[in-house]
Amino acid sequence: APFVALGLVTSATLHTGFYLRPGLSEVVIVLTLSLPVTALALGQAAGVMSRLLETHHARTLLALGAGEAQQRRLLLPNLAHELLPSLQKISVALFGVLLFVEPIFGVSGLGTTALRAARRTDTDLMLGVVLVFATGTTVIALLGLVARRRLERLGS
Repeated sequence: APFVALGLVTSATLHTGFYLRPGLSEVVIVLTLSLPVTALALGQAAGVMSRLLETHHARTLLALGAGEAQQRRLLLPNLAHELLPSLQKISVALFGVLLFVEPIFGVSGLGTTALRAARRTDTDLMLGVVLVFATGTTVIALLGLVARRRLERLGS
């Protein structure tokens, strides 16, 4: 649904000159970016948690008297450890989507700056945009690595 809304808004903007109010366009952008990704992450989390609930570790927790809520809470570090690589990839993908979504809606940002640099063949500006995206991607990877190491320490 969010991508259909984005397509309709983009089509209306390009063909009829219809523009959303500034506050409303940001809401459409945020929903377009966040809803599919959130649904994907929650679906994966549900699948991983259901698999974790079938492990010997989970059965041992039940045998020791842990309730279902407590069992799920105790399995959260395992869930996070399995989901971190996917969450990293999703974060990098969302970061990359900004290149396309910002210029479509006319929102100032890195995507609009990258388009401006490409139109003007401004090599220095394009290198700056690439540097910002590369730095952001590296920071996301480092945060994921730190989080995984902390989860491994918690587990041991």
